[in-house]
Amino acid sequence: MDDTTLRQRAAALQAEVMIQVSVLATTDDCWKVCMKGKTSFGTTLNKNEKECFHNCTMATVQSENFLTKRTAQHIEQQARQSGH
Repeated sequence: MDDTTLRQRAAALQAEVMIQVSVLATTDDCWKVCMKGKTSFGTTLNKNEKECFHNCTMATVQSENFLTKRTAQHIEQQARQSGH
């Protein structure tokens, strides 16, 4: 594996890690918003909590898809610029 390919793979891996960190942060934020400081939990979520988590999850998925697409475009652009 040549140096350029190795750098591109490392950049792609780093981008994936950044996406996962972002998703985890968003999930943590959703918990804080949707659970509003609850200290005890039953075995199910109520209607409002379910709706909140659904909306937050959809926003997370949309964000992850956007970041993934943007990262792929950036990697392709770098590959074109380096002539590979």
